[in-house]
Amino acid sequence: MLPRARAALATAALIVIAGISVSAVSASPTAHSQNVLTPLTALDAQILERINAERAQRGLAPLHLSRRLRAGASFHSYEMARAGFFSHASLDGTPCPARLARFYRSAGFSHWKVAETLLWDSGALDAGSAVRGWMTSPEHRSILLDPGLRDVGISAVRASAASGTFQGAAATLVTADFGARYR
Repeated sequence: MLPRARAALATAALIVIAGISVSAVSASPTAHSQNVLTPLTALDAQILERINAERAQRGLAPLHLSRRLRAGASFHSYEMARAGFFSHASLDGTPCPARLARFYRSAGFSHWKVAETLLWDSGALDAGSAVRGWMTSPEHRSILLDPGLRDVGISAVRASAASGTFQGAAATLVTADFGARYR
């Protein structure tokens, strides 16, 4: 990450199989100035490109963009940006696997696996910085390079004045949801 940027990676990356729970960490939203949320779809695509480049360097198959995982990632990035919290669990305490199961269903599959990486940065975030940050964390790196994961959905959102954890400052939040399903 850039030395001048204040950045926080999730304290632990999360690889989950249905049924594992994660405790919620949330902050109540406050009504400061208006928090304008802007999707960063170009950043989403650039992050996927960088992740797949890391995988290719190691002989791993590329991840395929999943509309369902993208919807789950978008839901979570926007929820965190609106409510001012940073956690793998949803604001209402729903664990990551249960949240993702609403978007990336396990029914009809003999194997279902999901994982999630999160990132937030108050500065200007680029795809290279995001992926380098994840690659320097053993937990995040193991998710990005997991050969068993096939699909990904990424959602980067810029909040102009995020409350709670972000103390009313601007913040870019990135959720990357990974998955694999086999019949």
